[in-house]
Amino acid sequence: TGDELHWCLDIPDGASFLKVALAWDDDVSVTADELGSPFDSVLVNDLDLTVVSPLGKSWLPWHVDRPTILGTEDGDPASVATVYPYDVIDAATIPVATRTADHVNNVEMVSVKGVDVIKGPWKVIVKAYNLQIPQQRFALASKYAVTQCTN
Repeated sequence: TGDELHWCLDIPDGASFLKVALAWDDDVSVTADELGSPFDSVLVNDLDLTVVSPLGKSWLPWHVDRPTILGTEDGDPASVATVYPYDVIDAATIPVATRTADHVNNVEMVSVKGVDVIKGPWKVIVKAYNLQIPQQRFALASKYAVTQCTN
């Protein structure tokens, strides 16, 4: 926990989109039903992905916060439990994706586009946020070659 591995990407001139994905097979854990909510983290090993531009700006993964569910989760036993309406899409019910550390999923993705994609060496950082079982293997994927950093 707390250890980091650094990888590098060399982004060419004219690139307009950068996407880096991190994925790992997590060990068997409790199920969401055992935790009481399908939105609680069940990760045994939690890795974090950060991508850093040549100018030092850090980019975090996209993450969707869990929706608000009334009932037993709000602590008021008198509340009527409702089911999150996955089949209804409107501004009031759809969660918004934001860039933040993701401690729920075993697949994380950082994307950068437009003028924010600049030529040069980008750094990809994989951090062991919380490892309950040591030696977690993972995979990184990108359109650009992922190599070990020389410095």
